Amino acid sequence: MPTITPSELLEDIEETLTELDADIKNLARHWARERPGDWEDLAQEARVAVYLELKKNPASPRTHLFHEAKYTMLTYRTKGSSVD
Repeated sequence: MPTITPSELLEDIEETLTELDADIKNLARHWARERPGDWEDLAQEARVAVYLELKKNPASPRTHLFHEAKYTMLTYRTKGSSVD
């Protein structure tokens, strides 16, 4: 089994995040319907969650990554934005 270097792992994570970015933005806009100004914050929170999940488990399936993104957005919404 070939060893993956940290730089290769980071490149894979960055590539996956780039591929998922449009879908993450759409999901964030969906969950920010009541507060449209929050969609960028939701998207950023989701990107961080997906990044951390990929760092922990690089082979995570796309469906699991979207579950993490959605869960993170919903959790963020319950807390409210930090600049109210």
